[in-house]
Amino acid sequence: MRAGSGFVFRGRRSTGGNWEWLAPAASPPPACVVLPEISAATLELMRLADRLPAVPADLGPADLPHEAGLDTTAVSHTKGCYVGRR
Repeated sequence: MRAGSGFVFRGRRSTGGNWEWLAPAASPPPACVVLPEISAATLELMRLADRLPAVPADLGPADLPHEAGLDTTAVSHTKGCYVGRR
């Protein structure tokens, strides 16, 4: 959803419901968007608590998305060829 000079979208940085706002750093959030700012350290703790891998730190080019439980969100099973397809 467009919000001012940025976009608001459902976040994927934790398993709980969350939203992210992506905009230029100098842009203030629009009045209609009320999003609390979360520090990088808090976001990292949330990610670890939810057991979500960080790419490429935890999951790199030699790893399969399936090994990190990302097959439901990072792999299209209807698009065509993908690693692990039978």
